[in-house]
Amino acid sequence: MNESRVIGKRVFFFGELESTQQEAENAFISGWIKEGDLVSAAYQTQGRGQGNNSWQSGRGLNILVSFVLEPSFLPPENQFMLNKSVSLGVADMVRNLVPGSPVFVKWPNDIILGDGKVAGILMNHTIVGNSIGYSVIGIGLNVNQCFFPPFNPVAVSLAQLLRHELDLEGCLDLLCETLTQRYLQLREQKETSLDKDYLEILYRLGKTNAFELHGRPVKGRIAGVNRFGQLILKTDIGTEEICDVREIRYL
Repeated sequence: MNESRVIGKRVFFFGELESTQQEAENAFISGWIKEGDLVSAAYQTQGRGQGNNSWQSGRGLNILVSFVLEPSFLPPENQFMLNKSVSLGVADMVRNLVPGSPVFVKWPNDIILGDGKVAGILMNHTIVGNSIGYSVIGIGLNVNQCFFPPFNPVAVSLAQLLRHELDLEGCLDLLCETLTQRYLQLREQKETSLDKDYLEILYRLGKTNAFELHGRPVKGRIAGVNRFGQLILKTDIGTEEICDVREIRYL
């Protein structure tokens, strides 16, 4: 790994873990990994997704990594900017490998390739005073797995679209490059550029879609995401709804 990187200077690989997310946080707190070091596993027995969801992956087929960042330069109210930079970093890596295929960020934390979910991102922040003490970031990226349990949205892998198996180490190396580039943009306070790039690939931006909002069906158009990471929805009856993750879902 390139020593000039913020993310991926060192990789600690395990054949099996309960969760790379929990392992990375414990390792960081205990002091044996530093900012940007990767905890990677061939298999997770209790992989975590958003909320109470799990992340399922075949053994040795995909990228399962977690790492810790210390974005103390970022005010807590702007923490979703870190989500944007990481999402863009993953999307950049996918677009690099499958040029010409549509790649989107589905709010708040999925990467969509074509019509399927190719990656998921999980973030946990620890706030200290008026800044972010540290953030634990987990990424699950489908690389060589070709058969998946029935999910919603449907899962897809890079190998399925490219019709050949990929080198996992090379894919991870590229992911570290694109994540570092986007994180450096954030650290250099290039938030306007990140906002623009994020909106350009925001899934179904401006298109009418069916949602469940507060337990009731609605139709509306995604107008964007505010600084707090809430989805802005323009409904078909002319109202504007500001939605947290637990309040809305796609139908």
